[in-house]
Amino acid sequence: RISQITFIVHTKIQLIGATMSCHKRILACLLLLAAVYFLFQNVYLDLTLDLAPDTLSMTPASAASLSMCFVHLGKTGGTALGCAFDEHIQSSLSNRALCQNKTERVGSPLHTAVRERVHLVPAPVLDKRFDSFLVTLRDPVARMVSWYFYLHPKYPPQKKPKHQKLCHDMVFFRCWPTLKNFTEVGLNVTEAGNSTCDTLARNIARGTYHCWHNYWNYERTYGPLLDSNKKVYVVRTEHLWRDFDEIEAALVGSESGSGPTTVAGQKSGGGSKEVTNRFERNGDELSLLGQQNLCRALCREIQVYKKILRLSVNLSAAEKNKTLQELAKTCPLEAGEAGCGKEGEGVLQNDPLVHSV
Repeated sequence: RISQITFIVHTKIQLIGATMSCHKRILACLLLLAAVYFLFQNVYLDLTLDLAPDTLSMTPASAASLSMCFVHLGKTGGTALGCAFDEHIQSSLSNRALCQNKTERVGSPLHTAVRERVHLVPAPVLDKRFDSFLVTLRDPVARMVSWYFYLHPKYPPQKKPKHQKLCHDMVFFRCWPTLKNFTEVGLNVTEAGNSTCDTLARNIARGTYHCWHNYWNYERTYGPLLDSNKKVYVVRTEHLWRDFDEIEAALVGSESGSGPTTVAGQKSGGGSKEVTNRFERNGDELSLLGQQNLCRALCREIQVYKKILRLSVNLSAAEKNKTLQELAKTCPLEAGEAGCGKEGEGVLQNDPLVHSV
């Protein structure tokens, strides 16, 4: 468009100089300048419209304009987070008793934005009802340790028939009755065994053997988000209520850290207390060797974890880097890798819903 305008102006100037008197030249030049101004205005408008989508994407969303789905990944604090919402969300929790004596965040921005909670299913990115997703992230090693103690028959809560059934009568825990044994021997990467129990240990960690939350892992649950253009809001388990409150503050445009209030005007939810991951229970602890083995077995999980972290629209670059540094303290090799070698290639088996990482 600009080159066309330049050519027209050059041609008209030559024509004016060759055929017109002085007064007519002045009048013609003024008319030509007006025409050029009009054409440049149109070009500028076109360029502005081309840039409009990027400009709009930088504008903070309001709670009223969002239609958000809360994707609850097991063993990441999702139940505690679910208790912060209304009856509709709380009724979908398997253990609503945990919501007793917790103040509901009635009328808060996220309370308004979150329309549904899903659990033990892939993120429903194709559902047109949702334009954004609220997800929880927890250090993958800490999440796996939490899963181990939660499903172990030796520890509370009491296991229900559905737990027994989907964990194949808890055969895994008969093979590996302690976390130390599971991670040091079962996941030994230098002397990997070929027994049924050895294979079971590796498949449990990789999520190819179904025992609840190990199967519905980062890749199966959040994998669809990697190929989606919908916004992802991240709440880190280790910074649960701070992240929650800062999302709310951003949605209402209030000062960061002021936090939402209930209809009674009092602070709600779990406050700003940080969550500390534990790697032991009753003396059964994760050793350094076991931790290294578990990091390697969870390599694919760690890669998805990092990608979801980077997709977050609510965390600053500094906060994302802080979380990566925290991850590096647990799994220094995997935190810095972009892939996982041959054992991490391809997609998880026996599940057509999984997206390639």
